[in-house]
Amino acid sequence: MSTKAQSVLDTDDLNDTDEAILELMRDGRVTPPLVAKKLQKSREYASERLIRMKEHGNATRIAPGLYELVNDPRRPDTVRAGGDAGGRMSEGDLFEDGELDEGEN
Repeated sequence: MSTKAQSVLDTDDLNDTDEAILELMRDGRVTPPLVAKKLQKSREYASERLIRMKEHGNATRIAPGLYELVNDPRRPDTVRAGGDAGGRMSEGDLFEDGELDEGEN
């Protein structure tokens, strides 16, 4: 049985991890490995949350594994267009397998 997702997550639908991810996305583009590392969560959980935000129109996937904030449900007056909306990361920041190149040695 499939259900249609609402257009945007409501603030009541956000958990603590969602709030933290939104803050990270306000600073720039994110990947599941980056979110997992910064928030000390599993990569799978970070990916699930980002996919959920994409499904609800809060984020857009601009490249495989690279997400950007489109609409922060906590601040309805801040809607960004998709694409390069001031994020700090680009496709060049990813390895071919979609992993983030964080410049670690």
